[in-house]
Amino acid sequence: MIRDKIKSKSKKEDTEVALLKNQLARALADYDNLRKRVDSESQLWIKFSSERVLIKLFPVIDILESAQEHLKDQGLAIAILEFKKVLKEEGIEEINPKVGDDFNPEVHEAVEAIGASSSVADSGESLTLRESFSARREGNRPGGGKKGTIAEVILKGWKFTASGPEGEILPAGRQVIRVAKVKVYGEKTEKKEELEKEMARGEYM
Repeated sequence: MIRDKIKSKSKKEDTEVALLKNQLARALADYDNLRKRVDSESQLWIKFSSERVLIKLFPVIDILESAQEHLKDQGLAIAILEFKKVLKEEGIEEINPKVGDDFNPEVHEAVEAIGASSSVADSGESLTLRESFSARREGNRPGGGKKGTIAEVILKGWKFTASGPEGEILPAGRQVIRVAKVKVYGEKTEKKEELEKEMARGEYM
């Protein structure tokens, strides 16, 4: 009888120990998951904060480059290069389209369409009927550039490199931080939205 009681008590204690061990294992697992989540969120916050600081540099660089166009100062040129070097080290590069490049709605924003009439008027040139017909047949705008190409760069853009600042692979939609603002050769329109819709439909390609 006493032996049975001892066995029963021992079995009960073993069950309680196993239960406690199971609870302890769960608690440790929960703690480990919490620690990993906190670490991940901390890294994400640090990354987000760093990106915000870097993005605030873009208008500063715009101002410096605008001043450099007039001043042609060697010291200012070095400062601009150093700024861009820091951004490059953080996985950020410039979107710097050239006049004549094809418009790309993923990295460019069309702020204005320059039509044939405005191009001719601005240049003060006049085209013969034959020249005008030839230009249109080749896809060019009379007095301007090829339809669907960049006429003027208003503001450069910025984007992450494909690998991102932390080495992670970024999808195309997340790479662009600020699109480049440009004027585009095409049919003159007062609404930027209409132009961008035409670009998306491929009417300018």
